[in-house]
Order: sequence, then C-alpha cells, then structure tokens
Amino acid sequence: MGDNGDKVIAGENVTESTEEQQSRFMFLQVSDDLMPADEQEREARSDFFCKAVFAHFKQNFTFAVDRCRSGELGEQARQGVEANADEFSLLEALKEVSATSIQMVTIEQGDDVPEWLSIYLRDALSKTDLHVYPTPTAQALMEKRREMTPVEMLTDLSATVCSLLGLDVQSGSGQMFFAQISSAREFCNELLLFSLTQPDENLKAHLALYGR
Repeated sequence: MGDNGDKVIAGENVTESTEEQQSRFMFLQVSDDLMPADEQEREARSDFFCKAVFAHFKQNFTFAVDRCRSGELGEQARQGVEANADEFSLLEALKEVSATSIQMVTIEQGDDVPEWLSIYLRDALSKTDLHVYPTPTAQALMEKRREMTPVEMLTDLSATVCSLLGLDVQSGSGQMFFAQISSAREFCNELLLFSLTQPDENLKAHLALYGR
C-alpha cells in the first residue's frame, strides 16, 4: 500500500483532502469495467464479499475475546467478557462491524458511485442479515450511521462493540478492538476489488482459509 490519503484511479495517485486527517487511507476506486456481467454473477460476488468481511472479523474478534478471557489483558477485561461475551453478544458485535464496514466501503468510493456498484454493495450489506446475524437489521444499522463521517462511524462502532462484549472502550482491550476495526478499512476496500476481479475458484479458496 502507498502513503495514506490517496485514491488510486487508473494507475494514478490523486490526493484528496478529508475532514479526518488522522484517518486517511489509500482507497481503490472501482471502475465500470468491473461490473458483473449479469444478475447471477452480481449475486454470487456480493454474497462472497459479505461472507468474506464477516469471516475476517469473526477470526479476529474470536482471537481477541479469547485473549481477554485468558486474563492476558487484565482482570477487568476477563470479567467483562465472562459476564457479557456469550455467543449471541459476539454475533451481534460481528453483525454491527460487518454491516458498518460494508457501509464505510460504500462511502469511501466517493460521491459518484456508479449505480451498479451501489446496488452491489447494498446487496452485500443486506446479506449480513442472512450470513451474520438477523439483528439489528442491516437497514437499521445503515440508518443509524447514515449521517456519520467514517471517523464518527469508527468511534460509535467501537463503543457499541465494547459495550456488547463488556469492555471499557478506553481500556487496553477496548483499544485493541478499535484498532482491529480501524485497520480493517483498507482490507475491506481491497476485498471489494478482490470480489469483483477474481474467478470463482479463487473466491472459494479465500473463504476456505476461514473454514467456510
């Protein structure tokens, strides 16, 4: 990856200033030549994108919760997850982070998102109801954070995840989750490009890495 703050368009780096200088990354803009050939292909590829975002966070969150539960990150974190981080709380946290990460990918594509890509990302977002957890609904989460900037989304999302898992967002364990969510922004953007460019066997192989 290159210096933060640039969008890559047709091989050229175009610097774009933002309100959140502390949270600028290089994002890859999707061009129209990557549009799926038909509805069936769009469905399959958006399905992969949803599952892959979820799988990434599930792997990382499960490991992080296990670290908390072991006492490695302190007694407060251990007690917090023991009391709160059951299977359903973890799934709800994963729903929050998967859906909102896809929503952020949409925002980070810029103001002139092609209609086909908007539909593609909306499909992937709605599929979190099926592939991750039914509540809160993808629609409810999208409405909840619709008016937020990416930095505000990250802050709100981290607080929500920590609350669900019984952690103090300002603690070391809370900051660990914030770092995981924040650092995944570039990964999810690259995953979008992967979902649109790779053949079916590569998409299946990627999910197989996560046991899916």
